[in-house]
Amino acid sequence: MIDVLRHFRNFYSRNAVKVDSISQREFGIGIDKKINYRHKSFSTQKEFQNFLVNETPRFISHSVGRFEFPWSQPMEKKTLLSADLIFDLDAKPEENHNYIFCTRCVEKARLDTIRLIEDFLLNDFGLSKNDLLLVFSGSKGFHVHVRSQVVQQLSSTARRLMVDYITGKELELESLVPIPSKPPRHLSGPDKTSTGWKKHFLETAVKTLDNTGLFTKKKAAYIRENKQMLVNLLENGNWDPAFHDAKEVLNQILAETIRTSAVEVDSPVTFDVHRLIRIPGTLHGDTGFIAKPLSLTEMGFFEATKHAAVFNGTAVASLKESANIEFAGTAFELKAGENVVPLSLAVLLACKGI
Repeated sequence: MIDVLRHFRNFYSRNAVKVDSISQREFGIGIDKKINYRHKSFSTQKEFQNFLVNETPRFISHSVGRFEFPWSQPMEKKTLLSADLIFDLDAKPEENHNYIFCTRCVEKARLDTIRLIEDFLLNDFGLSKNDLLLVFSGSKGFHVHVRSQVVQQLSSTARRLMVDYITGKELELESLVPIPSKPPRHLSGPDKTSTGWKKHFLETAVKTLDNTGLFTKKKAAYIRENKQMLVNLLENGNWDPAFHDAKEVLNQILAETIRTSAVEVDSPVTFDVHRLIRIPGTLHGDTGFIAKPLSLTEMGFFEATKHAAVFNGTAVASLKESANIEFAGTAFELKAGENVVPLSLAVLLACKGI
């Protein structure tokens, strides 16, 4: 029988967990679920570390907000001072999903997180890499903490608008390609200097010229004969020759742009300044993996079962039923009964109750 809490306690006795602005944070403690109780506070790092070692919760989170009185109840008595901006990305289960731990799902979340950072946070919002703390959540996805002073005082409404922008919510064709209602109906749109959604829309439109099945036979023949000229015109903002009287095609381009460029984030985590978030450097009670801070470079080759597994050695795991899982680059075909496996895999199986 794997004693998960004993391994967690040993980890915390050897590894200090630092919390930014610790005396101003509210903490949520999870014993048999993610949060059993909250409104707890710690005055110092030492007090917090002693709690981890002596009480050893399976889950522990802190508030995205900083408060004058973080222990107070109800919430409004805490007195909000500022709040980090947090983006939480978890991939939804897809085909061939592994119910124990799905590396494919984490890989999808990893790629989405890179797109969020590069396309939106850095390029569109103008944030710096130094403003960002990127963290593997310890389970299904990633958290991006923005701690820049620029965002600390953003209202919940402003944060919600950022989410709407990133997810493409309420993005309308008229904001990208205004369609004239009266002659002369010359169609203008994004060009090669465009940024943000206009840039994504232009890129999708150029690709659409390869799919002439969307157009009438006459228009399709024209596009095939003049494709490079049409691309050049699009890149200079002249959309009329390619898409005159093709509003239905433009709407399909819009839908495809949102499908391929939008990033799905957990909206309440971003706009709720009273939210709790997994503490970087702590262990996740559903997996035994560390909520691991990452650089953008590390994010490029991150694999959870290799880089977030913190327990060394092997152990005997007694399984209730057979199971298959890919772990640290090895495919394990586990049978019901005793199996010798890496200790981190044994902890994962124990956390899952398997």
